[in-house]
Amino acid sequence: MSLQAKQSFPNDRSYVYLYDAISEITAHGGNYDNGYVEASLVLVPDMWFFDGHFQNDPVMPGSLGIHAMYQLLTAFIHWKSDHKNLKLLGVGSIRFSGQLIPHSQTLTYKIHIVELNAHTQTIAVADATIEIDGCEMYRVGKIRVGIPCPRSI
Repeated sequence: MSLQAKQSFPNDRSYVYLYDAISEITAHGGNYDNGYVEASLVLVPDMWFFDGHFQNDPVMPGSLGIHAMYQLLTAFIHWKSDHKNLKLLGVGSIRFSGQLIPHSQTLTYKIHIVELNAHTQTIAVADATIEIDGCEMYRVGKIRVGIPCPRSI
């Protein structure tokens, strides 16, 4: 199944998408057989985020990669259920082993659903990677998306 970015969040026209399309989304599969999402972003050298991070050193901020993983995990939850107002609740671990720079060509996001539970504050937990031109550059363990505790809002 392939979804364009805007199909994932159809009611929010102001959203900044960090992927072009979801190329695969499955309810079973991935490393834990609980679901899998794969998406990509085709890069161009003048993308908006390159100039805003380090002066004279254009690079995609690492936090945007984490945010893209949140977007894709949220898209998976929306695809599976009708939960709304989902937020990034945290990550267990982050490892950066490279940088996304203007001459990179394609980002590939791979989201492996570890746990999905519609009846708790944490709706979904996933392990995720970002590959840049086929080489893994980000690895995130236990990214959590769910409904924030009312006291944290």
